[in-house]
Amino acid sequence: MSQLVPTLVLLHGYLGSPALWDLWKSALRSDYAVWTPALPGHAGQSALAAGQSMEDLAQWALEGLDRHHPGTPAHWIGHSMGGYIALAILERAPDRVCSIGLVNSSPFADTDERKTLRLRAIETARAHRESYVRTTVRGLFDSEFATVQPEVVDRATEWGLEASLEGIVHSLDGMRVRSDRSDVLLHSGKPSLILHGQQDPVIGPETRQSIDRLSAEFRTHTLSHGHMGPLEAGLQGLACLKAFLEEA
Repeated sequence: MSQLVPTLVLLHGYLGSPALWDLWKSALRSDYAVWTPALPGHAGQSALAAGQSMEDLAQWALEGLDRHHPGTPAHWIGHSMGGYIALAILERAPDRVCSIGLVNSSPFADTDERKTLRLRAIETARAHRESYVRTTVRGLFDSEFATVQPEVVDRATEWGLEASLEGIVHSLDGMRVRSDRSDVLLHSGKPSLILHGQQDPVIGPETRQSIDRLSAEFRTHTLSHGHMGPLEAGLQGLACLKAFLEEA
């Protein structure tokens, strides 16, 4: 593909899969060189041996970009944990970032309460991995959506079950200790997209309001979905992303 075609990287989140992006990828691949990697420890891939801090995953993603599109900057769009990775990339290698998009994600560090919940989740996953994954994935969706479209929840659950226990534990711990990168996002000077979910059980109202207060320069949309925006608000979210990329 011509180097004149801009590169777009779509990073899925925790317990996710590159298949999360199928709708958006199919709509965008005629205009962008789209890369949708499977994150370490997910979708049947091995976890990183030394752990999976967001910095480790950022370095892994940058090395992957160099293999697929050497030396090029990219538009980085991340869902949930993928957004945390994109922010770490923005901090580490701003010259490799054309723009950044956070989909059901946050630039802030975990609260103390959230850190405690991560540790409990690690214990639960170690004891009952399959039931933990099934319960966790279903809880990411808006309840009404899950009732109306259970087949979508089932598909996402199958993706979650492809994550190894090592990948689950490393990812949870990496998210637990991640840095606050709100200042990185605020002062980067890069075009920034924020896609909120009105019914998101993970990125709640207070966090969404805090993100919105960071800067009026961000292109922010709040859609009526839960935490799984690319699935729950597929076409609506795609329209927001396309409009953002055309201006970025």
